[in-house]
Amino acid sequence: MEIKINQVQLALYSPGVDLSDKLTLTGNIRKDSGSIFSGEPLILPVPDNVPNEIPRIILSNKEGKINLHISVNKIDLYIRNPILAGNVPGVYSKLDNNLIEVYKSVLNALFSATSLTVNRVGFVVAGEAEVKDTSTYIANKYLTKDIKMPGWLDVNVNLLKRKMVDKKESNVWLRLSPGRKISGEVDNNKLIVVFDINTLPKEGYSFVAANILSYVKESSLYLAEYSKEILL
Repeated sequence: MEIKINQVQLALYSPGVDLSDKLTLTGNIRKDSGSIFSGEPLILPVPDNVPNEIPRIILSNKEGKINLHISVNKIDLYIRNPILAGNVPGVYSKLDNNLIEVYKSVLNALFSATSLTVNRVGFVVAGEAEVKDTSTYIANKYLTKDIKMPGWLDVNVNLLKRKMVDKKESNVWLRLSPGRKISGEVDNNKLIVVFDINTLPKEGYSFVAANILSYVKESSLYLAEYSKEILL
C-alpha cells in the first residue's frame, strides 16, 4: 500500500499567546522567518467573545502550501504535500532536511517575536492510499472475526497507545477512515490515514524551539517504524 502524504501539522499549545499588538507580531514573525511567509498576511478582526481556538493571524507562503495559524491558546503550522526523505512506498519516513529547516526557521521566529510559552506539542501526519473497498479493508484488517462481514458502507477505526517519544509521555493516535467525495458521500476507493502524536496535557512540559524540533524529529522517526508495524 503506497501512502501519499497530504499534510503535516505542528501544533503548539500555549496558556496564552500575546496578541495585544497583532500588527507588530505579524511583521516580526515574517521578518525573522526569512522568506517563508511571502504571501499576504491576514489579521482577522475577531470579536473578543469568539472561541480561543479561532485564528487571529494567518500567515502563508505565496503558493499557499505553508500556513501558520495563530490563535489565543494555540499555534498551528500546516505544510501541504511535504517531501519526506526516502519516499518509501507504504511507510512514512523521516523528515526531509528542507522541511526541518522550515520548522527551525518558524520556531526561532516565533520565540524571538514574542515571549511565547509552549506547554504541549502535537505532530500530525495526514495521508491517503488507494484501496479496493475501504470499509471492507478496514474491517478485515482491524476488527474482530465476529463482525467481519461484507456490506459495511462506512467503517472508522481510532487506535490509541501511550509511548515515550523524545523522553516525553505521549499519545500516539492512528485514525483510519474512508475518503469523502466532494458531494460528501463515502469514497470507498480511498483510505484516509492520520497519525497524531502529542504530549499529554497533564504533564505540562515547558518547550523552547530546540526541544520542539527534537520532539518533531523523534516523532517522525517513530512513525517511520510504527507505520511498518501497523499498516503493512
